[in-house]
Amino acid sequence: MTSSERPGGVYYENCDAAWAAGAAPMESDEPGYRGELDRDKDGTACEPDDS
Repeated sequence: MTSSERPGGVYYENCDAAWAAGAAPMESDEPGYRGELDRDKDGTACEPDDS
């Protein structure tokens, strides 16, 4: 499993795992958000590509 419960909230290994769980995109105040998943550091992690 790519996501698991952790003390203090939810952990997603990467954005693919967050999307698969239906949790992406995530705002900075939502469970599962980590700065490592916020590539442009705007407070929203795992945003869809702007292609």
